[in-house]
Amino acid sequence: MRVLYSGLLRSPASWARVGREFLAALQRLGVEVGALSMRGFLHSPQFPLPSGVCEVARGDFPADVELTFAHPGLYHRLRAPRRAGILVYEADRMPAQWAPAIRRSLDLLLLPSEFCRRGALAASVPSHLVRTVPFGVNNRVFAPGAEPPASPFVFLTVAAPHHRKGLRELLLAYRAAFSAADDVRLLVKTTYDPSKRPRRFRWEIASFQELLDEGRFDDPAAPSVKFQAGTLFDEDLARLYRTAHAYVQPSYGEGFGLAALEAASCGCAVITTNFGAGAEVFDRESALQVASEPVSAGPYEYDRDSGGLMGKPDVLALARAMRSLWEDRALLARLRRRARDVASRYTWDQAGRQLRGYLHELCERPPPR
Repeated sequence: MRVLYSGLLRSPASWARVGREFLAALQRLGVEVGALSMRGFLHSPQFPLPSGVCEVARGDFPADVELTFAHPGLYHRLRAPRRAGILVYEADRMPAQWAPAIRRSLDLLLLPSEFCRRGALAASVPSHLVRTVPFGVNNRVFAPGAEPPASPFVFLTVAAPHHRKGLRELLLAYRAAFSAADDVRLLVKTTYDPSKRPRRFRWEIASFQELLDEGRFDDPAAPSVKFQAGTLFDEDLARLYRTAHAYVQPSYGEGFGLAALEAASCGCAVITTNFGAGAEVFDRESALQVASEPVSAGPYEYDRDSGGLMGKPDVLALARAMRSLWEDRALLARLRRRARDVASRYTWDQAGRQLRGYLHELCERPPPR
């Protein structure tokens, strides 16, 4: 079986890392793979492809299956006789306009969570096309190290500077929960600073300063907070996770929540909104789940007309969760241990075996085109 992967690969974006890890996993399983690396969000040639994976042109690599992790509006570019797509979506229903592109262009749709599966079916994607393959964690990279220093207590969030990531609610909750007298720090790692981009999209926050001003972090009584923007390679990201005691995922919705799982694998306790796949991956025994309010996904998603809902985290509930982890070190230790147990169950080798199985089944059928 020859598999051509087409999509963004050389980027810090999570879906680029998913592509790299799936390629590496398939190759370890003996599948002949080629990579058609596309430009896209935060493309950087410095990001290497997995060892042994060759970058190819579409015409130079006759494939049995083309696999892509791209927007459905790009599916018309697929050329192999059999075609499979990976998607995530953060609302409880995918955009209606995605379904025709999926039906027309794909023979297999791979989704990382039950939450995404329900969202696809709600958008009238045919169920016979849909399979669930949870993503994994590269536990050779995202692994525990030395214990973080006891002081200060570090809360970490790694997120794009988009409204749906809940950064506004996170800062308001942190401000409500702590003061300068508390030995805590909030570190918010983003891929870029939206205030320095020539064009701002409606789903992006205006600036970090706007969030700091709303939370009155210029007050001497405010607790410590730091924003860090820029590109990190996987090994650097793992080192960042290991500096934190707790990872906060305050997003309005996640199709999977890879960052929280990687942070857990590095030893962080997890706080997550109780909406979307975050609450599917981490149950109430392995993380603190924060109550959320249903809101229309339209203003916060890239495709306005999904008609779906998201879950905006309750600020006071998030503040209580953060405070409880800081005050109760026995709770912290228990949740760190349980979160890591959850992360250990998600591996790229397991994901690769599931993916190979579904692609093999697809190749056993007569080519539909």
